Amino acid sequence: MIVKRASVCGYCMGVERAIKKTYQALAAQKDRSIVTLGPLIHNPHTLAKLKKQGVAIIKSPSEILNPDETLVIIRAHGVAPQVASQIEQTGATLLDATCPKVKVSQKRAEYYEKAGYSIIIAGEKDHSEIVGILGYAPSAIVVKDVNEAIDAAQGIEKEKGDQAKTVLLAQTTYSEITFEKIQQAVRQIIPTLEVEYTICKATRERQEALIELCKEVDAVLVIGGTESANTQRLKTIAEEQGLPAWLLEDEHDIPDQVYSFERIGITAGASTPQELIDRVETVLKEASS
Repeated sequence: MIVKRASVCGYCMGVERAIKKTYQALAAQKDRSIVTLGPLIHNPHTLAKLKKQGVAIIKSPSEILNPDETLVIIRAHGVAPQVASQIEQTGATLLDATCPKVKVSQKRAEYYEKAGYSIIIAGEKDHSEIVGILGYAPSAIVVKDVNEAIDAAQGIEKEKGDQAKTVLLAQTTYSEITFEKIQQAVRQIIPTLEVEYTICKATRERQEALIELCKEVDAVLVIGGTESANTQRLKTIAEEQGLPAWLLEDEHDIPDQVYSFERIGITAGASTPQELIDRVETVLKEASS
């Protein structure tokens, strides 16, 4: 068996930054309870390590019990501004670990909301990043695919005409291929459509590296948390290239079917630590030696 790793995979800048901020807080704030509002990132192994260090996860500001002694970390996906205000109003200390790329999306959405645009966001409406962005642009319409984008555009055209001020944005981890299709479809209905390319460069690089990898292998393993949107999307991309693909959280999840293929490709989501990728690769290579 030949094992080949994608040229770009694993932790992105935003995830590394959030983790670094959390460990710095652990070192500097030994007299405080440290909690994250929602999971810091979507990787169970990293979250388990942080839990051992004493970092707890809360679901809402109402769970802050001793605000004077608590540091609340906003996770990499960000939150709505109203939620950040609620945390500050409790008296707890706030540490913002929102990915800078997500921050840009929040500010762009806020700008277009105030400017009176109809806003379409390509993404998953229940994803924490999108929930946060909607706090800046509550009138935005979230679409998961081309069909929903067409429905949204037709609704805007019917209400405001085909010259309506309309902008298209995307979740930072959205599929670039699908985003282009959505852009083309919406522009057929609203020719004046403006587009903000808010898909993160790291997402694009991982998707492009995977497409190249798929040309050289017979099957693909995608390593990462099952809750991670960008990890799930990598699996979908591999399958769209016509290859069997599996999503696994660590080396213990490697399926037996994999060992029947001559060439195995591995990639990983933006929340996946290097050590997990190394462990999966090691197990595969040892099995083939």
